[in-house]
Amino acid sequence: MTTIDLPFARDLHARLLPLTEPLHEAFAFAHSEVRKHLPTYRNAGRLAHLQSALIRAAVRESLSFTELGDWRLEGDPNLMGQLRFDHADGQVRLRMLKATRPSRVPHAGSNTARRAFWRNQPMLDFEQLELEVPTCHNLLLLWSPSEDGVYDLKVARPLVPGRFRGTVSTDFMMDLAPTRTLFEMLEFPGEDYEDEDLFETEVEEEIEDGSGAG
Repeated sequence: MTTIDLPFARDLHARLLPLTEPLHEAFAFAHSEVRKHLPTYRNAGRLAHLQSALIRAAVRESLSFTELGDWRLEGDPNLMGQLRFDHADGQVRLRMLKATRPSRVPHAGSNTARRAFWRNQPMLDFEQLELEVPTCHNLLLLWSPSEDGVYDLKVARPLVPGRFRGTVSTDFMMDLAPTRTLFEMLEFPGEDYEDEDLFETEVEEEIEDGSGAG
């Protein structure tokens, strides 16, 4: 386990926890929408791109009518379903991306805005600071489906953009699992997460979150 400034980790955990139930409810709704509306063409493959698009649209629709506390739903749905969240204090930003695998953090790709978003100052640098000092956290909400229809939801705090066939360093990982207890949901990675072959994922995600549009 990496030595880490636990007050900052606890502060992030407290801010993210209210999103857990609304997000799982939204993804459950999205799963049912995909089952109802995804075409059943015989020669069109798995239609993974359509599934992702439907999920993003349905998650936004569900959360648009849900109380999110100090969080505000952001992103332009016209930019390929872009979905983001901003905390009311202006210090925490969260962008939703499909994970390549559970616990795998996608690299930022070549997009300048994405690469800047992936660069967080390590929390170890805040060791001597008080929590009242404004600190910006750019977080990734990573989702991936499981076979039973339950979605794996994690929040990661990347430190570097990473690279193709490379690694993405993080100093905070939180499992948004509604039935888990406080620190069971927190991980402090001591090693980098190794990327898979992310060429297709990189292209899909740059389109998905709107970074490559406009």
